Amino acid sequence: MSHQEYKKNIAFQGKLGAHSHLACKTYFPAAQYFPYENFEDVFAAVDNGEVNLGVIPIENSHAGRVSEIHNLLRMTELNIVGEFFLEIKHHLAAPAGSSLADITEVYSHPQALMQCSKTLKEHNLRKNSFINTAAAAAYIAEQNEKSKAALCSELAAEEHGLEIIKSDCQDYKNNRTIFIAIAKDIEELPSKSEKKITTLLFTVRNIPAAIYKALGGFATNNVNIIKLESYIPGGLSQEAQFFISFQGDTDSRDVQYALEELGFYTKKIKLLGVYDQAPERK
Repeated sequence: MSHQEYKKNIAFQGKLGAHSHLACKTYFPAAQYFPYENFEDVFAAVDNGEVNLGVIPIENSHAGRVSEIHNLLRMTELNIVGEFFLEIKHHLAAPAGSSLADITEVYSHPQALMQCSKTLKEHNLRKNSFINTAAAAAYIAEQNEKSKAALCSELAAEEHGLEIIKSDCQDYKNNRTIFIAIAKDIEELPSKSEKKITTLLFTVRNIPAAIYKALGGFATNNVNIIKLESYIPGGLSQEAQFFISFQGDTDSRDVQYALEELGFYTKKIKLLGVYDQAPERK
């Protein structure tokens, strides 16, 4: 579901060639992209108007959730305005003229190294952890040694002038990361689908079976929950919060009934966004 016509400024976390950069180029091919060092900087850039949109990862099919994002969403007034699925592919990239037989060491993020462990073991390659895949590609380009390679995206290899000497090194082919787009304006991205996702944060009241009762309205009103996670902000166990995403729009009568029941058993509800459901969700 590419927004071909979107030509504004987008922030992402990481370096040029990072998978977040690739997600931006995949779904917003006409936009301008700006890298930021950390997620907090991305949120700040959107909030202060440096950029119109931020694209950040929220969950990976193998590594799980990106927990830092939950705290940032809790503290911001920005809105989630879209979700996007990106298939993660790790390629072995090295300086021009290198061959697979030349390589003895590989550099990448620990998750990438883990996800390609079979390939690395098969070729007896020594693993070296790096802060992220794009930074690893930049390091390999700088070192310019034929014995060293990076596991990175095709975009990272291209950005840093490396040649891909072995494609699709990941052990499993169903590795996907879900990205969300954040913006100040809830209508920053034009709607392209009638299928919607609603995302909330809520804190339950301190009563027996509060979470069970709070979620009962979703079941009785046939509202499908697609994500439910708990986390404890600041280590205060009595303030456990829940991050929930479900199919449907707040204009839907069933959703309204479910939210009404949720309200009976919660102290606080924060609407994070109502946005188009990614086509990968059935």
